[in-house]
Amino acid sequence: MGASPQSNGFAFGGTNQAPQRRNIMKMLFFSSDRAEVELVRKELVQEGIPCEVRCAEVAGNNSLHPADAELWVLKDQDAYTAFLLCVRLGIGFAKREAHKLAA
Repeated sequence: MGASPQSNGFAFGGTNQAPQRRNIMKMLFFSSDRAEVELVRKELVQEGIPCEVRCAEVAGNNSLHPADAELWVLKDQDAYTAFLLCVRLGIGFAKREAHKLAA
């Protein structure tokens, strides 16, 4: 019959209120190399894409490896542009590894 009150990304505050679009953030990529994450963040900000870096905390992490840094795009509608920028620049999840030639 009818859709649920929170379907299609809309949130309803009450019966007399108009639906409001919820903001859905997207994680673009993560890396244990914080400098790499900051580089991608800088490129996104230069393109006008709001984003933030978060540190993934691992419960009981007693290893010598730092927690991964995550790069989140703050606006769902910017995610596609952010993915394309990474591919175009070959950064983040789209980083191209150098091919080693056999000697």
